Parts: sequence; structure tokens; C-alpha cells
Amino acid sequence: MTTPAQPAMPAPGLPAPGDPLADLAPLRMPETIDWWPLAPGWWVLLGLLVVGSVLLVRWQLRRKYRERYRASAVDALSTLKQQGNVSVAELNRLLKSLALQHFPAQEIASLHGERWVSFLAQHCEQSAQSDLAPLGDVYRADDAAASNNTVKACEIWIQKHRRPNV
Repeated sequence: MTTPAQPAMPAPGLPAPGDPLADLAPLRMPETIDWWPLAPGWWVLLGLLVVGSVLLVRWQLRRKYRERYRASAVDALSTLKQQGNVSVAELNRLLKSLALQHFPAQEIASLHGERWVSFLAQHCEQSAQSDLAPLGDVYRADDAAASNNTVKACEIWIQKHRRPNV
């Protein structure tokens, strides 16, 4: 018995004869998408980034401007420390002038003694009230030298006190 002849297989990659797909044109690749001009969403994002950057820089500059008094007070304190023994009266004068710049004058000017020390402690939790206590006795006859703890407490108060919300 003879077997019926099988049609010859076309070579790989070539369409079979009589194949309806053979008449189709090859696929065309789409054009590449350009990155310019940007879509409207990117313009909005770019605008938000620019506005956010401007606001951030402005906030930082205003904060630096508002806080520059702290650096000048720390410089004044370091000058006092370099001159030798720092007196309690000098520390009191420095803190009082700093407080008068940023708190209502009618509230600060009349403070002395225990009320002054209490005010200092209320506006800076990091400074121990016991270390600030010698500032309450500033009107003594002798001008005593401040202890290292008192000087350190004053430095902490200068750097960390809370300003009033104005």
C-alpha cells in the first residue's frame, strides 16, 4: 500500500502556499514618542516644584533672619566667658536684654527675683531652675561670679527658649 503524498512543508519563516495571512503587509512600528513638548500634567508638576522650592527657601531665610539674635547672644556670652569670671549681673543683663527683644516689655521689665527665674524656667524646660536661681539674687551688694552650671544654663536658655507666638 502506498501512502498518500504529504505536501511539502515550507521553510521556517516563509508562509505556506495558499495561506491567507501571506498577503498581509508587515507590521509598521509606531513613531517614537518625543519627550518635548511636555504634557500638561508635567507642567503642573514643574510649577508646583518651583513654587514649593521658592516657599521653602523663603521660609528658611525668614527663620534664619528671626533666629540670628540667638547667635549674637551666644557670641556675647562667649565673649564674657573669654574675659574671665562671668558675674551673675552680666548674665542677668544679657538674658534680660534678650527677653526684652522678644517678649512684651511690660511683662519682662518688672520681673526680678524668683518671678524672673520662674519666667526663665517656664520658657525653657532644658534649663534647670536651680541652675538659674542665682539670677534671682542679682541685686546683692557683692557681684558674685556665676558658677559653671549657671553659665551653662544661661547658654542653654539662649539657644533653646521658646519665643512667644506673635
